[in-house]
Amino acid sequence: MNYNQELPKEVEQKLDAYIERIKQIKWFQPQPDLKKLEVEKQVSLSLKAFGVEAGIEYRQLKTVNDWDAAWDAARGAARGAAWDAAWDAAWDAAGDAACDVA
Repeated sequence: MNYNQELPKEVEQKLDAYIERIKQIKWFQPQPDLKKLEVEKQVSLSLKAFGVEAGIEYRQLKTVNDWDAAWDAARGAARGAAWDAAWDAAWDAAGDAACDVA
């Protein structure tokens, strides 16, 4: 694979193996017999399990711009969630450290 940067061989081999493992995950492969009702049921179950109130919005990705917009939205949501989790963890750790010192 090409990672657009020079990586140590060991890291590159681990990344290659990880990507190949991801490619084998059934969830990430197109399903010819995918049923809309099954998807909605699974998504609703997952959202309910995490206490999230949301709905499903269907849009067809036809152009490169559509794909880019969907990718940017997903990346932004993931980055926001990661940032919030890291911030909360750092804030809690700092607060605990301050309490311990006091």
